[in-house]
Formats: sequence, structure tokens, C-alpha cells
Amino acid sequence: MTFDANAITTIQTVLQILKKRWPDYTALLSLYGSIFEAQAKTRAHVNVPLSKIPAEILKIKQSEQLPLITAADFKYDLYQTGRLFEELCRLTSACDPPLGAAARNTLAQCRTGRIEPAALFERMMDDDDDYFDALQTKYGIDKAALAFLTYNSLLPSIEAGVGQLAGYFESPDDWTKGYCPVCGSLPCMAVLEGEGQRSLICGFCRHRYPGRRLFCPFCETTDTDQLDYFYAEEENEYRVNTCRKCRRYLKTIDARKLTRPLFTPLEQIATLHLDVKARESGFTGAMMFDPLA
Repeated sequence: MTFDANAITTIQTVLQILKKRWPDYTALLSLYGSIFEAQAKTRAHVNVPLSKIPAEILKIKQSEQLPLITAADFKYDLYQTGRLFEELCRLTSACDPPLGAAARNTLAQCRTGRIEPAALFERMMDDDDDYFDALQTKYGIDKAALAFLTYNSLLPSIEAGVGQLAGYFESPDDWTKGYCPVCGSLPCMAVLEGEGQRSLICGFCRHRYPGRRLFCPFCETTDTDQLDYFYAEEENEYRVNTCRKCRRYLKTIDARKLTRPLFTPLEQIATLHLDVKARESGFTGAMMFDPLA
């Protein structure tokens, strides 16, 4: 892969606009902006084995609308993931607890060999919660903070895998399920474009895929009596879709109302006040490693 200077420019442009609009989020946006820039630079260098799906398996998955792989099936570039992991630990080491303390403690344990980054990556992909529990108990490293650092180090490789697998979709617009067609994870955000077409963004691999407009991607109800949304008048490009049936919510960006670039991971952070409002109303979101947790 080649370095995408446009991705860095987009991140920096959107970052400045969002910080100006929501100054209370300046520190948090700056932190995430640095993380996203580091990921974008790493993505240009990752080299992951080609993902192949046998024709007979692919036919079944396409006909049954099953995800191509599971989250655990993603391959990753150990060297580049390790480099990014160390960089993210350094970037976050000055943060308030628990993240800053976890980053400093993790770096110290890695230097002594008590923690092996390769083991962190493997256990993260295997969704081994007990392993992170054990590290928290043994070394006092907050498990959620350590998982955040580990996952975000793996993400460039995961996104490279998505790029490989995208070629297996002959007619992506035919997808009607709420979960991601690549890895089966649930969406963390939605985008409206064009004539109101809705796309969903996977909460694990960040793949963007089509979603029906009047439809809950979590429980898949189409009962309009159960579906609703709210928004703030001064922020009408954002809305929060809610489902009374499963009590879940999903933030949506109406890109048709934007006159600036869009970078959805930063939009997710700049709208945390909408998450708070949704949760105060009794709804649950689906964001990976939630900053509000």
C-alpha cells in the first residue's frame, strides 16, 4: 500500500473544524486525531497475507447473507502492529487515568518482557477477555485501556484485510442484514448520502456497507412504531436513531448537510453528548472501546 496523504489532510482539516465548533472536546479530539494519523501512516506500510475464500464457501455465504469471515479471522502485520502499539502507548502516556497509567505501565512491563505485545494481539483477535482480566489482576493495568491500545494498533491491518475482501462482493447493495457483511460485527455509526441512501459503519473493521433506511440494524425490526430519532436544532447534520424494541441507538451523520470533509471516527468523538442523551433515555450503543465507559 502507498501512503495516503489525502487521509492525513482530511483528518487534520476535520479535526480543526470540530475543535473550533466544540471547544470543550479539544483535548479529546486532539488525542484521537493523533491516534488516527498514526494509524493512517501505518496503514501505508502494513503487509498482511491475502485472504482467500473458497468458491463453494463463498457461494453459501452470499446466498445466506452470512459474513465472509469472523473478526478473529483477520490477519495482521506483526511488525507494523508492534511499532504502532509502542507509538500509541507513548502518545497516550500523558493522559489522565486510566489510559495514561495503563500506557505507562504497559510500556514498562513490555520492556522487562513480562508482557509480550505479540500475545496481546493474538488474544485480542481471539476475544480472550480472561487474558486481559489476568493482566489487570497481575500488573494493575486497566483492561479496557489496554484493550483500547491493542485494538487500535491492530486496526490498520484489519482495514487492509477489509480492502482485500471487498472484491468478493458482486452486488454490495443487495445486502439486507444489520451486521457487517465482512466480519459480522454490529455498526457503530450510519451515514446518509445522495437521495437518502443509508450506509452503516462496522464497529470492528470500519467497513462501510448499505443499510435499509427504516430498519433497526440491531434487532432488524422494520416496525415504524418502534423506530424513532432525535436531533438538536443547532446540530441538524447529526441525528440519533433509536429502537424501542431492542432499546439500542445509532448515531447518524447526514452528509448531505455538510460543506466540509467527513471523517467518521472523529465525528463519533465530537458527538459524545448525543451518546449521553441517548443513554439517559435508556438506550444502549455499540461503540468499540467506548470513551464514555
